[in-house]
Amino acid sequence: MSFLSPTGNVALANSQGTAPIMKEWIDFGATGEYEIWQNVKYILLTAIRSVPLDREFGMNFIMVDRPKSVAKIIYVQECAMKITLYERRAVFDDVIFKGEDSIEGNLDPEVIIHLLVTT
Repeated sequence: MSFLSPTGNVALANSQGTAPIMKEWIDFGATGEYEIWQNVKYILLTAIRSVPLDREFGMNFIMVDRPKSVAKIIYVQECAMKITLYERRAVFDDVIFKGEDSIEGNLDPEVIIHLLVTT
């Protein structure tokens, strides 16, 4: 599953390299495993200070204007911190950056998580 963010195309996967097919809209009735995947997706897509009642929710995309090597480090740290803080049923494992040779400036990260609760 891949979606567009300020850092490029972001993909979510578990340790087996799979994730459910996500809808383009928020499913307010989502439950179980799908709800957790959806929550992580929106944590990674939401810019910090854009949610009126929780200004700290979301990602701080300061890495956008940094050199690629620095941007990767900041992105990994931000993913780990925000997923741990806002979705405790998911555990951040790693980020794999695709398109390493790309000079376009896109990171194209694949965020690897595993779920603690599946029901």
